[in-house]
Amino acid sequence: MIVDVTAAHVVTGDDVRAAVQDTITTYLPPVLASMGGLEMPKSHQAPTVEAARLDAAALPILVVSVPGFADPPTRDEYGVFSGRFNVLIDFLVRSREGSYEATARDVRRYAAAVRTVLVERPTLGGWATGTEVVDESYDDADPRAARTLAQGEVACVVAVYDINRAGTAYTDPTTPATVTATETSVTVHPVA
Repeated sequence: MIVDVTAAHVVTGDDVRAAVQDTITTYLPPVLASMGGLEMPKSHQAPTVEAARLDAAALPILVVSVPGFADPPTRDEYGVFSGRFNVLIDFLVRSREGSYEATARDVRRYAAAVRTVLVERPTLGGWATGTEVVDESYDDADPRAARTLAQGEVACVVAVYDINRAGTAYTDPTTPATVTATETSVTVHPVA
C-alpha cells in the first residue's frame, strides 16, 4: 500500500460517530420494516429520561457516542496509525402497546436491528476497516413495575486505518519539505 505520509491527517471520535450514525440512518429503515414495522428513531439527541416520559411522541430515540479507544493505536511501517474506537449506540423506547412486556420486546428488537446493520455493513460505507459488535444489553427491570419506558444499548468496536500519520501534524508550514534522493546506477555487461 502506498500512503502519502507527508499529508497531515487526523480522525476524531466525532468522525467515527458520524460514520456510524450515517450508516444506521441509511440502513436501519428497511431492517426495522422487516421486523414488523418498528418506527425509525426520530432523534439523535439525548433528552433527559424525565423529558422522554413526558413526550412519548419523541420516542424512540437513538444516540451514538464514542467514549474513546478500545486499545492503544498502532503504527505501521509507513508511520500510519490505526485505531480501534469504542462505540455505544443507545436507544430509549416506549411501546405503542402500553405495556412493559411490549416495551421490553421492542427494545430487544431495536437492539437486534442496530446489530444487524453493523454486522451487514462493517466498513460503514467504506470508511472503516471493520466493525465488531461486542455487547448488546437492555434495561431488565421487573416486568411487574408497570413501566413503559426501556433503554437498550449495542456496543461495538470500529477499526479505522489512517487515524494519524507520524511526523505530519505538528510540522511548521513555513518550512519547505525536504526530499533526500540517492542515486543508483546499474552497469550491464554482455555475457561472453
